[in-house]
Amino acid sequence: MEEPFIRFGRELTPTEKMAIVTMLQNTLRDGKLPYGTIQSTSVVFKVHRNTVAKLWISYKQGSIATKKTGRVGPKQRYSKDEIVSLVQDVPQRKRSTMRDVAEATGISPAMVCRSLKTGVLQCRTSSLKLLLTDPNKMERIVYCLAHVRREAPDVGEADAGSRGRTARRATAHKQVQVFHSDEGLQEFEFSSMWDVVHLDEKWFNADKDRGLHCPW
Repeated sequence: MEEPFIRFGRELTPTEKMAIVTMLQNTLRDGKLPYGTIQSTSVVFKVHRNTVAKLWISYKQGSIATKKTGRVGPKQRYSKDEIVSLVQDVPQRKRSTMRDVAEATGISPAMVCRSLKTGVLQCRTSSLKLLLTDPNKMERIVYCLAHVRREAPDVGEADAGSRGRTARRATAHKQVQVFHSDEGLQEFEFSSMWDVVHLDEKWFNADKDRGLHCPW
């Protein structure tokens, strides 16, 4: 005895559709379905007879695939190109978070998140790499040379404080030429710099050393 058919969902699966079509094919007589075949098949598969009739018509037309694909569900408000265009129009400083991108473009945060997952939008983490000009490089060299001890430190150097540093910095440019003119490498002792506080303004004024943004 055959086991009764059990449906597990509201929609017929491709396997179930093919089973219905196979049963109908096995009952054909001279290329036609006998009277009552559609009704009996609908009872076996526990569907309405109109469902079986429509499925048989679709099979004779060449396809039993569902026609709902692309026609059901929520309609997409923005296309992929529109999302990319909206994000590109936003200044880069306002792309650090998904919420910032959503507020600037009017796109919902959920859509921004889905766009990131599907690859429509891409995030990049960038580190600040501030470039130095030639004068900036020279200033740094001068600063380093101002704290080089070419001779043994005096006992009163610590008391001199800023005066000693000012004198060393004033002669730093000359020391650059001296170092280049000396033959071979020389070892020098650097100042302990216990009385010096160094603050790089460019890095200090930067809001973040690492930032996340959406380039497109």
